[in-house]
Amino acid sequence: MQKAVEAATACNYTAGQKDAAAAGGEDANTELKERVANMELMVDKLNTASTDGPLAGLSGTGYLDPTYVYNRNNNSSRFQLLTHQNVYAYSNSTFGDVYLDIKKTFGVGPTAPSAEISIMPNRGSGNTLLDGGSGNNIVNTAVINFPLTDTWTFNAGL
Repeated sequence: MQKAVEAATACNYTAGQKDAAAAGGEDANTELKERVANMELMVDKLNTASTDGPLAGLSGTGYLDPTYVYNRNNNSSRFQLLTHQNVYAYSNSTFGDVYLDIKKTFGVGPTAPSAEISIMPNRGSGNTLLDGGSGNNIVNTAVINFPLTDTWTFNAGL
């Protein structure tokens, strides 16, 4: 960043122009240096927040899968996204899904405590296998890992 400041202020002036440009150039140079210092401060704050702040160790992944399905045997077609039916078929099992996985690690390394939740609508075969047919549960997985010692870890979850 300092090289950018020096390059922006380096100009070739004649002897008469040097004195006139000196007053205006110093103001511009000072302003540019202040802006660079503020940007460096913001970058430092973001780096600190990403490693030490409340969002450190937080990750989220997922997908959205809208699907258009045509069934030649039934001569029917439809757009699928979160279609909820009790009957399991290839066209309503995992097509048109939404999935979100959120994980938070409290510390650094493989022995750090962590919590994870996976959210996915109960549809298709999961509608009858996971929740007794009600299908109102969107939590697919919820796990907490808490290390007790170097060799023992407490795990709880669904």
